[in-house]
Amino acid sequence: MGEYGIGFFNTVIYNADVRFDFLPVEGPSYSQYDYKGPTPLFLQIWHPIEQMNLKHMMFKDFRNRNLEYELQSVYEPLIAKMDSFFIQYNIIEDFTDYDSIDYNGVSYFQVLDTLKTFLTRSQFKKIHDKLEFPVIVYHHGGQGLSDENFILAEYFASRGYIVVTSNFHLPFENKVYGYEGIEFDDTTLPKSVIQFAKTLTTNDQLFFIGHSAGAQVGFKFLHENNWANAFVSLETTLEGKPVDYLKSEDGWPELFDTIDRHKLDYSIPILMLANTQEDKPFPLFDELSNSSLIQVSQKELFGHESYTAGYLMRYLYKDMFDQPDTSELRTQIIQYNKQLNLYAAFLESVRNKKPFNQKEFEQDFIIINLN
Repeated sequence: MGEYGIGFFNTVIYNADVRFDFLPVEGPSYSQYDYKGPTPLFLQIWHPIEQMNLKHMMFKDFRNRNLEYELQSVYEPLIAKMDSFFIQYNIIEDFTDYDSIDYNGVSYFQVLDTLKTFLTRSQFKKIHDKLEFPVIVYHHGGQGLSDENFILAEYFASRGYIVVTSNFHLPFENKVYGYEGIEFDDTTLPKSVIQFAKTLTTNDQLFFIGHSAGAQVGFKFLHENNWANAFVSLETTLEGKPVDYLKSEDGWPELFDTIDRHKLDYSIPILMLANTQEDKPFPLFDELSNSSLIQVSQKELFGHESYTAGYLMRYLYKDMFDQPDTSELRTQIIQYNKQLNLYAAFLESVRNKKPFNQKEFEQDFIIINLN
């Protein structure tokens, strides 16, 4: 942790461009529980505070909210679906072979309930006046969770950043958690979060960090001016794919088209990470020639979910639950921590308008500076 204590609070904002009772152009209509109106976004906010001796929060406390009935009818199923996908991605399968883990009679939900008692570094404290710190907006991946990277949030809050996250999936009834990106413009929700985040500070610097589908969303709109001062992309899943595949119907033709059309419009500094384990630029992204672009690959295997703290949490309970991949998860945690330092060095270089010192990280990462 850095020099600051870590305050946390949550709030709700609304996006009127996407109504929660909307009907898709094609396909079935979706029941929206008992709420109808502008889309609610349930924000979580970490921020620097002076060191205090307040009670630290458990992981589960991040989700506690006092909501009016209509919003509670949306929020409760959202939390239930978040729990289900936390288990699916972070608890059921081992890291090495994707085999189901036998926790010796302990159910997956019991493991989750134990992880929820993890004592964080955060203390409940609202922001009453604008702060002077820069802001980071974090966008989770497909079927991801707003608090999946709370360690990242605490790390940066302790170093003088305000970190804002949100659910970017809507809990439609009778539908799998997680939108497909075809129901509405998936850049409109993070834009709402960014607009709100800017009201928390007098600082004019805002940074966007996206994981997986969240990183893809970043590339859909961060070529536009004024949304962010820098972008950290955590494995879009496109980095190692051939360009011909990206353009095909089996690939990501819409995203390919967006990046191809706007490749000269990305002007903010970008740090990209991916697990290609190859010393060569990422196809498609190497043409973003007007951006200060740093591409980073892992030297050793690093899992797609290992970019999130939620995936690595169960390692901390290795003495409580038998796990077949303990040594492998330990290497992932070590690399996760090194990456936090990498992100921080990159953002500090942008904040202070100084060159990024890549030599500091070349022992652990393959770094290609495309400036």
